[in-house]
Amino acid sequence: MKKIEYYTSKTCGPCQAIKPLINEIKNSFPIEVIDVDQNQELTTSKGIRSVPTFIFYNEGQETSRKIGTASINKRMLLEFFKK
Repeated sequence: MKKIEYYTSKTCGPCQAIKPLINEIKNSFPIEVIDVDQNQELTTSKGIRSVPTFIFYNEGQETSRKIGTASINKRMLLEFFKK
């Protein structure tokens, strides 16, 4: 099963800019939204140093990470889940 962990913060401008897209598709696909300020232990254990960070998983294994929003768009996210 594929899933995305999305690390975000309420004080992050780019995170807030992409929030509508995440909210639009998270009800249809497994996207876990993780607030770094509320989950500092998990954030540290995953090596998150910048937000937004997206971690992509396939069958429980991390397949890639994207930091920032430059390469994140609806088409890319939907294609990840359809592959």
